[in-house]
Amino acid sequence: MNHSGRSASGWGGGARRHGRRPRRARSTKPGGSGSGSSGSPVVRQDAARPFEEALADVRAKVHEGVPIAQPLVDNPVFPPMVSQMVKIGEETGELEKMLVKIADFYEDEVDSAINSLTSIVEPLMMILVGCMVGVIVIAMYLPMFKMLSLVK
Repeated sequence: MNHSGRSASGWGGGARRHGRRPRRARSTKPGGSGSGSSGSPVVRQDAARPFEEALADVRAKVHEGVPIAQPLVDNPVFPPMVSQMVKIGEETGELEKMLVKIADFYEDEVDSAINSLTSIVEPLMMILVGCMVGVIVIAMYLPMFKMLSLVK
């Protein structure tokens, strides 16, 4: 990192820019404790199956001598930006840096989506809590009003 907070390549990375430790290192290791480790294993396996099959296809074609980017372009599972950046990384010999840039980009995208979803859900939760408090208040005062009407 240089004095501006960016790496020597000019690409800072999403998690490091904001002073947090990168989560990606934990979540990509087999058996890691990243954000994908919660939930039902069956659902997680079903959701990952297309990617597993696509990556197995990429691995097989790379063993045949095909460049990594070609099977990525051919498979619709991978976004065009990913395949183009991998292609550029292969051509320039900077594949690792390109993969880090892709990971940082998608990590920032996920963080942005989570923040927007949270900002949508928070007001709905406040309304729900307000309704629950209202029901509790009505449930407490309604018997008192009925007793008051019986006393008169």
